[in-house]
Amino acid sequence: MAKSHQKFFVIIAVLFVLAIGLVGCGSKEGSTSQTSQQDIEQSSNKESAETRVVKDEFGEVEIPANPKRVAGIYLEDYLLALGVTPVVQWYHPEWGTQDYLNLNAPKFDITGNIEVLLEASPDLIFVDGGVDSAKYEMYSKVAPTYRLPEAILDSPSEILETIAEVLGIPEKSVSVLNQYEQKIAEAKSILEKEVGGETVAVVRIDIGNKALRLFGIKNRYISQIYEELG
Repeated sequence: MAKSHQKFFVIIAVLFVLAIGLVGCGSKEGSTSQTSQQDIEQSSNKESAETRVVKDEFGEVEIPANPKRVAGIYLEDYLLALGVTPVVQWYHPEWGTQDYLNLNAPKFDITGNIEVLLEASPDLIFVDGGVDSAKYEMYSKVAPTYRLPEAILDSPSEILETIAEVLGIPEKSVSVLNQYEQKIAEAKSILEKEVGGETVAVVRIDIGNKALRLFGIKNRYISQIYEELG
Protein backbone atom coordinates (compact mmCIF):
# COMPACT_ATOMS: atom_id res chain seq x y z
CA MET A 1 0.00 0.00 0.00
CA ALA A 2 2.86 2.33 0.88
CA LYS A 3 4.57 1.49 -2.40
CA SER A 4 1.34 2.19 -4.23
CA HIS A 5 1.05 5.64 -2.62
CA GLN A 6 4.72 6.31 -3.35
CA LYS A 7 4.26 5.39 -7.00
CA PHE A 8 1.19 7.64 -7.17
CA PHE A 9 3.10 10.65 -5.80
CA VAL A 10 5.98 9.98 -8.22
CA ILE A 11 3.54 10.00 -11.13
CA ILE A 12 1.97 13.25 -9.87
CA ALA A 13 5.42 14.82 -9.46
CA VAL A 14 6.43 13.84 -12.99
CA LEU A 15 3.20 15.24 -14.45
CA PHE A 16 3.73 18.45 -12.47
CA VAL A 17 7.27 18.85 -13.83
CA LEU A 18 6.03 18.19 -17.38
CA ALA A 19 3.24 20.73 -16.91
CA ILE A 20 5.75 23.36 -15.78
CA GLY A 21 7.92 22.54 -18.78
CA LEU A 22 5.02 22.95 -21.19
CA VAL A 23 4.02 26.27 -19.64
CA GLY A 24 7.62 27.40 -19.90
CA CYS A 25 7.79 26.38 -23.57
CA GLY A 26 4.52 28.12 -24.28
CA SER A 27 5.75 31.23 -22.55
CA LYS A 28 8.98 31.16 -24.54
CA GLU A 29 7.14 30.61 -27.81
CA GLY A 30 4.75 33.43 -27.03
CA SER A 31 7.68 35.64 -26.12
CA THR A 32 9.49 34.67 -29.33
CA SER A 33 6.38 35.33 -31.40
CA GLN A 34 5.90 38.73 -29.79
CA THR A 35 9.57 39.57 -30.24
CA SER A 36 9.45 38.50 -33.89
CA GLN A 37 6.44 40.72 -34.50
CA GLN A 38 8.23 43.65 -32.87
CA ASP A 39 11.32 42.96 -34.98
CA ILE A 40 9.20 42.93 -38.14
CA GLU A 41 7.52 46.22 -37.22
CA GLN A 42 10.84 47.84 -36.31
CA SER A 43 12.38 46.56 -39.53
CA SER A 44 9.44 47.91 -41.53
CA ASN A 45 9.66 51.31 -39.84
CA LYS A 46 13.41 51.39 -40.39
CA GLU A 47 12.95 50.47 -44.05
CA SER A 48 10.40 53.21 -44.61
CA ALA A 49 12.68 55.74 -42.89
CA GLU A 50 15.77 54.85 -44.90
CA THR A 51 16.75 57.16 -47.74
CA ARG A 52 19.46 57.47 -50.34
CA VAL A 53 20.77 60.27 -52.51
CA VAL A 54 20.61 60.11 -56.31
CA LYS A 55 21.56 62.63 -58.98
CA ASP A 56 18.98 63.90 -61.45
CA GLU A 57 18.89 66.69 -64.04
CA PHE A 58 18.84 69.45 -61.42
CA GLY A 59 21.30 68.01 -58.92
CA GLU A 60 21.13 65.65 -55.96
CA VAL A 61 17.85 64.57 -54.44
CA GLU A 62 17.19 62.48 -51.35
CA ILE A 63 14.62 59.75 -52.06
CA PRO A 64 13.16 56.81 -50.11
CA ALA A 65 15.35 53.72 -50.33
CA ASN A 66 12.23 51.63 -50.99
CA PRO A 67 9.47 53.87 -52.40
CA LYS A 68 5.97 52.43 -52.09
CA ARG A 69 3.72 55.13 -53.61
CA VAL A 70 5.08 56.41 -56.90
CA ALA A 71 3.78 58.98 -59.38
CA GLY A 72 5.13 59.29 -62.91
CA ILE A 73 4.16 62.39 -64.89
CA TYR A 74 4.28 61.37 -68.59
CA LEU A 75 6.08 58.24 -67.43
CA GLU A 76 3.31 55.86 -66.39
CA ASP A 77 4.11 53.44 -69.24
CA TYR A 78 7.57 52.82 -67.81
CA LEU A 79 6.28 52.32 -64.26
CA LEU A 80 3.69 49.79 -65.38
CA ALA A 81 6.26 47.95 -67.50
CA LEU A 82 8.33 47.55 -64.32
CA GLY A 83 5.35 46.26 -62.35
CA VAL A 84 4.79 49.51 -60.44
CA THR A 85 1.26 50.97 -60.39
CA PRO A 86 1.24 54.81 -60.26
CA VAL A 87 -0.85 56.44 -57.53
CA VAL A 88 -2.25 59.01 -60.01
CA GLN A 89 -2.73 59.25 -63.76
CA TRP A 90 -1.73 62.48 -65.44
CA TYR A 91 -4.45 64.26 -67.38
CA HIS A 92 -4.46 67.20 -69.78
CA PRO A 93 -7.73 68.98 -70.70
CA GLU A 94 -6.79 69.02 -74.42
CA TRP A 95 -5.06 65.64 -74.65
CA GLY A 96 -7.06 63.59 -72.19
CA THR A 97 -5.39 60.52 -70.63
CA GLN A 98 -3.58 57.45 -71.91
CA ASP A 99 -6.71 55.30 -71.81
CA TYR A 100 -4.91 52.24 -73.18
CA LEU A 101 -3.10 51.89 -69.85
CA ASN A 102 -6.42 51.01 -68.13
CA LEU A 103 -5.28 52.67 -64.94
CA ASN A 104 -7.65 52.76 -62.01
CA ALA A 105 -6.13 55.81 -60.36
CA PRO A 106 -7.22 59.41 -59.60
CA LYS A 107 -6.70 61.75 -62.56
CA PHE A 108 -4.22 64.54 -61.92
CA ASP A 109 -4.73 67.60 -64.16
CA ILE A 110 -1.17 68.73 -64.89
CA THR A 111 -2.44 72.17 -65.95
CA GLY A 112 -4.33 72.83 -62.72
CA ASN A 113 -3.66 72.71 -58.98
CA ILE A 114 -1.87 69.85 -57.29
CA GLU A 115 -4.64 68.93 -54.83
CA VAL A 116 -5.18 65.47 -56.36
CA LEU A 117 -1.45 64.78 -56.25
CA LEU A 118 -1.32 65.85 -52.60
CA GLU A 119 -4.24 63.59 -51.69
CA ALA A 120 -2.52 60.64 -53.38
CA SER A 121 0.40 61.04 -50.92
CA PRO A 122 3.23 59.84 -53.20
CA ASP A 123 6.59 59.18 -51.58
CA LEU A 124 8.40 59.63 -54.92
CA ILE A 125 7.57 61.51 -58.13
CA PHE A 126 9.17 60.99 -61.54
CA VAL A 127 9.04 63.77 -64.15
CA ASP A 128 10.54 64.16 -67.61
CA GLY A 129 11.63 67.02 -69.89
CA GLY A 130 8.22 68.68 -69.70
CA VAL A 131 9.07 69.90 -66.22
CA ASP A 132 11.29 72.96 -65.82
CA SER A 133 13.00 74.08 -62.61
CA ALA A 134 9.91 76.01 -61.43
CA LYS A 135 7.58 73.04 -61.83
CA TYR A 136 10.25 70.82 -60.32
CA GLU A 137 10.20 72.92 -57.17
CA MET A 138 6.41 72.68 -57.06
CA TYR A 139 6.46 68.88 -57.30
CA SER A 140 9.29 68.67 -54.78
CA LYS A 141 7.05 70.31 -52.18
CA VAL A 142 4.69 67.33 -52.49
CA ALA A 143 7.32 64.57 -52.39
CA PRO A 144 10.94 63.89 -53.38
CA THR A 145 11.01 64.41 -57.15
CA TYR A 146 13.36 62.85 -59.68
CA ARG A 147 13.69 64.72 -62.96
CA LEU A 148 15.09 62.48 -65.70
CA PRO A 149 18.41 63.70 -67.11
CA GLU A 150 18.02 65.57 -70.39
CA ALA A 151 20.71 63.41 -72.02
CA ILE A 152 18.59 60.22 -71.86
CA LEU A 153 15.20 61.57 -72.92
CA ASP A 154 15.57 60.40 -76.53
CA SER A 155 16.23 56.81 -75.45
CA PRO A 156 13.30 54.74 -74.10
CA SER A 157 15.68 51.99 -72.97
CA GLU A 158 17.81 54.41 -70.95
CA ILE A 159 14.69 55.96 -69.42
CA LEU A 160 13.48 52.53 -68.35
CA GLU A 161 16.85 51.55 -66.92
CA THR A 162 17.17 54.84 -65.03
CA ILE A 163 13.69 54.60 -63.49
CA ALA A 164 14.34 50.98 -62.48
CA GLU A 165 17.67 51.98 -60.91
CA VAL A 166 16.09 54.83 -58.93
CA LEU A 167 13.33 52.50 -57.74
CA GLY A 168 15.92 50.00 -56.60
CA ILE A 169 14.75 47.27 -59.01
CA PRO A 170 17.36 47.37 -61.81
CA GLU A 171 16.96 43.64 -62.51
CA LYS A 172 13.35 44.16 -63.66
CA SER A 173 14.41 46.36 -66.56
CA VAL A 174 16.43 43.50 -68.12
CA SER A 175 13.46 41.27 -68.99
CA VAL A 176 11.36 44.26 -70.09
CA LEU A 177 14.09 45.45 -72.46
CA ASN A 178 14.49 41.94 -73.90
CA GLN A 179 10.78 41.87 -74.73
CA TYR A 180 11.00 45.40 -76.14
CA GLU A 181 13.89 44.48 -78.45
CA GLN A 182 11.96 41.46 -79.72
CA LYS A 183 8.96 43.65 -80.54
CA ILE A 184 11.19 46.17 -82.32
CA ALA A 185 12.77 43.40 -84.40
CA GLU A 186 9.35 41.98 -85.35
CA ALA A 187 7.94 45.40 -86.24
CA LYS A 188 11.04 46.31 -88.24
CA SER A 189 10.73 43.12 -90.26
CA ILE A 190 7.09 43.86 -91.07
CA LEU A 191 7.84 47.46 -92.06
CA GLU A 192 10.68 46.42 -94.34
CA LYS A 193 8.32 44.13 -96.22
CA GLU A 194 5.54 46.73 -96.46
CA VAL A 195 7.55 49.93 -97.01
CA GLY A 196 10.77 48.63 -98.52
CA GLY A 197 13.16 51.44 -99.50
CA GLU A 198 10.53 54.18 -99.47
CA THR A 199 10.97 57.21 -97.24
CA VAL A 200 8.36 58.38 -94.75
CA ALA A 201 7.45 61.51 -92.80
CA VAL A 202 5.66 61.76 -89.47
CA VAL A 203 3.24 64.69 -89.35
CA ARG A 204 1.03 65.61 -86.43
CA ILE A 205 -2.21 67.48 -87.09
CA ASP A 206 -2.80 69.89 -84.21
CA ILE A 207 -6.50 70.73 -84.51
CA GLY A 208 -6.59 72.91 -81.39
CA ASN A 209 -3.91 75.28 -82.66
CA LYS A 210 -4.75 74.70 -86.35
CA ALA A 211 -1.22 73.66 -87.16
CA LEU A 212 0.82 70.85 -88.70
CA ARG A 213 3.90 69.57 -86.88
CA LEU A 214 6.62 67.80 -88.82
CA PHE A 215 8.73 65.57 -86.57
CA GLY A 216 12.42 65.17 -87.28
CA ILE A 217 14.72 62.23 -86.58
CA LYS A 218 16.03 63.56 -83.27
CA ASN A 219 12.70 63.70 -81.49
CA ARG A 220 11.93 61.98 -78.20
CA TYR A 221 8.40 61.08 -79.26
CA ILE A 222 8.97 59.28 -82.55
CA SER A 223 12.72 58.72 -82.78
CA GLN A 224 12.02 54.96 -82.51
CA ILE A 225 10.26 55.06 -85.87
CA TYR A 226 13.19 56.62 -87.68
CA GLU A 227 16.09 55.13 -85.75
CA GLU A 228 15.13 51.81 -84.11
CA LEU A 229 12.66 50.73 -86.81
CA GLY A 230 14.84 52.06 -89.62
